[in-house]
Order: sequence, then C-alpha cells, then structure tokens
Amino acid sequence: MDATFDIIVSEGLGAASQEAIAQRAAVTQSAVRHYFPTKESLLKAFFLEAIDRIQQAFDTAPSDTDTNPQTELLRLVNIHLEAILDLDRVFFFEALAYWMRDAELSAVRKTWHQSVLSQYETLLENIHPKWTASQISSTALQILTLSQGCWLTFDAHEADSNRQAAILNAITSLVEPSA
Repeated sequence: MDATFDIIVSEGLGAASQEAIAQRAAVTQSAVRHYFPTKESLLKAFFLEAIDRIQQAFDTAPSDTDTNPQTELLRLVNIHLEAILDLDRVFFFEALAYWMRDAELSAVRKTWHQSVLSQYETLLENIHPKWTASQISSTALQILTLSQGCWLTFDAHEADSNRQAAILNAITSLVEPSA
C-alpha cells in the first residue's frame, strides 16, 4: 500500500499500474495481483486506506491531556490540511472524479465527512455552549469546506505554510469566542 501511495501521490492515478507498484514495492506482479486482482480493486483499497490513515491521525490523542476544545479543533483541521497539501491539484481532480464514479467509495467519503463534522460540532459545542445547534452545524460545515476548499482557493505556487496559515487563521476567526 505504501508503494501505491508513493506512485499515486507523486505521479497520479494513471501511473498506478500493477507492474509499477510491484517494482516500487520490490515484489512480483503476481503478489500484487494476488491481493488486488484488478487495478480497480487496487484503487479502491488505496482510497479506503487513505481515509483510514487520516482517521487514525484524527483519533490519535494529543500528547497534552489538557488540550482545550479550540486547540483540539485546530489540531484536527491541521491534520486535514496537511493531508490535502501533501497532494497536488492534478491528483485531487483525478481522485475526486474516481470517487464520484464509485458508489461504494462515495458512501465511504460521505460517512467520513459526517464523522469529521460530528467531531467539529462536539468541539464547537464546548467552545460555544450558548450557540444554537444550527450555528454549530453551520460553522462545522464552514470549517470542513474551508479545509477542503484550500485545493482550489490558493495558488499552487504559494508556499504550503502560507496556505495552511491562511486557512487556520480563517477558521480561528470563525470559532474565536466573542469578548
């Protein structure tokens, strides 16, 4: 799977042939075909693994047990942004098109987004206990949209750290408790 990630992220979905993956993983093509009989099965496994990896990062508790809800929210957003910024725009569009054509993967993506929204909503409830459910839900969706939208919003030639800081600042201003 690591070889598949390396190839897809660096060269795109089209480059992820069983032969290329076998060479990168230093195994035989037969070994790749044993686990993934078709390129379709390999790509499905790749996307499911990608969701699993980011979810594992979300689920990893911070080392500081006294983390406040706003700090935790920004930590989760940062994990999401880092995953996004590690990829290029070409891969994003290829991946999105692939996800949208496959009902099973679209359902997995939708479930994952619902999980992320739920985590954001829980943290927002702790940050703003007086907000209505509608305010919390709306803000959680804005945060997810800002994170996802950084693919398209910022110039690819802009440094990732600048793009990441701009998104984190925008999200901080959304959730900052009023004085």
